[in-house]
Amino acid sequence: NNNNNNNNNNNNNNNENKEQIQESTTKQLKEKANQKRKLEQNNQQQTQNEQKEKKRIENNKNLKDKNASNSPNAMFAASSNLKTMKFGLQYVDTRVGSGPSPKPGKMVQVKYTGKLANGKVFDSSKDSTFSFRLGIGEVIRGWDMAVATMSVGGIRNVRIPSKLAYGERGAPPTIPPNATLFFEIELVKT
Repeated sequence: NNNNNNNNNNNNNNNENKEQIQESTTKQLKEKANQKRKLEQNNQQQTQNEQKEKKRIENNKNLKDKNASNSPNAMFAASSNLKTMKFGLQYVDTRVGSGPSPKPGKMVQVKYTGKLANGKVFDSSKDSTFSFRLGIGEVIRGWDMAVATMSVGGIRNVRIPSKLAYGERGAPPTIPPNATLFFEIELVKT
C-alpha cells in the first residue's frame, strides 16, 4: 500500500511537473510569438517611416526645383542674351520692338509685372497701361534706365538691383529693404 501511495504521489508529482513544464513552455512560446509580432510591427513601422521620409525629401527637392525654375533669377541665369547696364541693372529682351524709342522728358506708356526674387508678384498693369514721363524721376531709377533704350513694341525682362529701386528703406509692406526687383516691361507707346 505504501508503495502504491508513493507511486501515486510520484505520478501526481510527475503529472504536475509535466503540466507546469507545458504551461511554462506555452507561456514562453506565446512571449516569443508576441516579441516576434512586435518586432515585425516595428520593422513595418520603420519601413513606412523611411518611405514617408524618402517621399518627403523627394517632394521637397521637386518643390525646390520647381521654385528655382519659376524664380525670376532662373530666366536670367539661363539666358545667353543677358545684357548688363550701368550700376548692375540687367535685362533680356524677349521681343525687340520695331517702333520709335522714347525721348527723355516725354510721356511713355507701358504694361508691366513686378516680382520679388522669390517669384511673388507685387504689382502689375497687364490689363491696362501705366504712363510716366521718362528720365525725370517719376519712377524708380532702374525703370528710367531700362525703358530709355527700348523701342515701342518691345518686351524686356529687367533685374533691378536695390540701389536702383527702393534701396535700404524698401517700400513696406510690399517690398522689403534691399530687394532686387524683377520686371517684365512692354513699351506700348511713346
